[in-house]
This record gives sequence, structure tokens and C-alpha cells, in this order.
Amino acid sequence: MGTQLQLAGLDDGGAPELWNAERPDDVEAILAGYVEAGSRAVTTNTFGGTLPRLAMHGLEDRVRELNIAAVQIARRAADRGDDVMVLGGLGPIGELLEPLGTMTPDEATAHFAAQVSALVEGGIDAILIETMSDLGEIDAAVRAVKQEAPDLPIMVTLSFDTNLRTMMGVTPASAVASLSALEVAVVGANCGRGMDEARTIATQLAAARTGSIRLMMSPNAGLPQ
Repeated sequence: MGTQLQLAGLDDGGAPELWNAERPDDVEAILAGYVEAGSRAVTTNTFGGTLPRLAMHGLEDRVRELNIAAVQIARRAADRGDDVMVLGGLGPIGELLEPLGTMTPDEATAHFAAQVSALVEGGIDAILIETMSDLGEIDAAVRAVKQEAPDLPIMVTLSFDTNLRTMMGVTPASAVASLSALEVAVVGANCGRGMDEARTIATQLAAARTGSIRLMMSPNAGLPQ
């Protein structure tokens, strides 16, 4: 989504979520392109939709507005297809949790809960917590979803980079173990450094999988030259 928004004119360092209010037709056109290509799910334009992330752009008072608008846009795009799901997208909160940072897990959960509440009000079908690196932050986000929408399926993807670990040192196997304990529906990986690495990550995720948890992959094609 971020790449497509930049191609459509989003300035470097701009707030993608602001387009939900100011350029909704452009956001819808991007999502509709995925539906027309055969996608069975689209993700809301809310990767940075928590208060701390929006506050970086002076938008801290627009959390509810921008998240609800994003769901409405995604739903219009989804309705162009048959049985296309709308996933409410949650990205990292933008601050390190204790002890490496100053934000407490409860504060993180409260910020995620405010975003999830708006996404649920908008009418999402499931939650996608994506591009994560810290199991503590994932736990805070999952707790927020279970608090605000206990019946919604939860999907979680992490970004594995150096030595097949996240920035915080999480391995694919430890991710599966931790997220299985949290009883999420899906665990997987997104972003990363290319398809060769993605295959290795997928193999490790599959080897660690137990029970009914599903796996997903959404890798980058590679790194820019």
C-alpha cells in the first residue's frame, strides 16, 4: 500500500492515513486494483493509525475519524468483488516498549485499543497486525483486539531481516510458539529482503507450526538496487 500511495503522489514522510480523508478516491482505486486482480482480502490504509504514529504528523485528534474512513474506503473496494474480506491493519506503534523504551505495555494496549475500536466501528472482518518485530508489542496489540473485538480473527505477521530474525531478535520458530500461545488465527511474515529468504522463513514457520494455526507470507520482491 505504501509504495502505491507514493506512486500516486504521497510525499516522503507524509501521513498515508490522511489520504483516507483528503484523497479517498485514490485510496479506493489502489485497493480496487487488488480486488480486480483477484485478491480475496484488502487491508485498510491504517498502518500508522495509532495515536503515537498520527501524532508525528499533528493528527493525534483524528484517530477515530481516519480509521473509520479507511474501513469505509476498503469496504467500497471490496464490494467490487465477491466475498472479499476487509482486514483492519495495525502496524508498529512507533515507540519502543519498556525496558528499551519508555512506553509501558498497558499504554501500548490502550493506544492499539483506540485504533481497533474505530476499525470495528467501521465494520472490519478481521485484524491484521503486521510488520512487527517485538513479541511484547504483539502481545499488547493482541490484548487490545481481544478487549475490543473478542470474536474477530487475528492475523499477525513479523518482519524477519538480519540472520532470519526480527530487529528485536525474534526467530520464526519463537514467533510461532508465542503466537500459538496467544491463540491467534494466523502467523506469518511480511516485508523482508527477497524471495529466497522468504522461502527459508516459510520453511521454518511451517516446521514450528502446531495445532490449527495457519501460516501466511507477504514478502517483498527484493531490495532496491
